[in-house]
Amino acid sequence: MNRRLGIIGGGQLGRMLALAAHPLGLSVSVLDPDPNAPARVVAQHIPADFDDPDGLHQLANCAWVTFEFENVPNAAAAQLASQGPVFPPVEALRISQDRWVEKNTFVSLGIATTRFVQVDSESDARTAFSDLGPLILNQKTRL
Repeated sequence: MNRRLGIIGGGQLGRMLALAAHPLGLSVSVLDPDPNAPARVVAQHIPADFDDPDGLHQLANCAWVTFEFENVPNAAAAQLASQGPVFPPVEALRISQDRWVEKNTFVSLGIATTRFVQVDSESDARTAFSDLGPLILNQKTRL
């Protein structure tokens, strides 16, 4: 029985995931282009870009695939999902890649959030400070 977990990303979180998987009897493969990826010492390391077809093919041999960060190329995650289980689902990955979409998705699902506004310019930031009062401006990448 295949009990191998595939992880896109072999950074610190990939290493922690691999360490947590071992007591569960799972072996782990990580796909990461960094030859010194932290997870390489506790998991099989596939040294390839996150969208490398050969690397993705190797990862697709795992029973399940997950990712350790949200900036995984959507096409790569979709390719893996077409070949086996990917958790969280590719649609959740897509939503998490854009903080504006993510926050609005939470609101549409009835999940409480802090107040938020879209800030794409200095003018937007000034309006946000004026409308919301003292706040922390959290700059997150939007794809």
